[in-house]
Amino acid sequence: MKLLAHSANDDGDVQLLEDHLIHTAEKAAAITRKWDASKWGRMAGLYHDIGKISERYQRYVRGIGERGGDHSTLGAVLVPPKLVPLVFAISGHHGGLSDLADLKSRLVRAKADPDMHAMLERCGE
Repeated sequence: MKLLAHSANDDGDVQLLEDHLIHTAEKAAAITRKWDASKWGRMAGLYHDIGKISERYQRYVRGIGERGGDHSTLGAVLVPPKLVPLVFAISGHHGGLSDLADLKSRLVRAKADPDMHAMLERCGE
């Protein structure tokens, strides 16, 4: 099954998750190049929506399930913790930036969540 990033538009076209992540990474790298931060931009683009691999999101985007749920936390979990600014950017790309205490709490909860474990396993496939 191909993983989708977005549901079908009016013409019936869908956007594959892989294409979305690569395209976003390229755009983010280009935007951040002027600050000599294209590697950071590229990584943010690749990781920002990786949580859309969840079965729940894939059912949602195909119109056969409830709302897709949180799709930004997985990317924040996968980024090395020493890259704190990137963890903030990825985790807050829809809901806004949290403070450090909230972010840490969110990541701790996520790491204990069985759905997160399933997504992490899916990343390895």
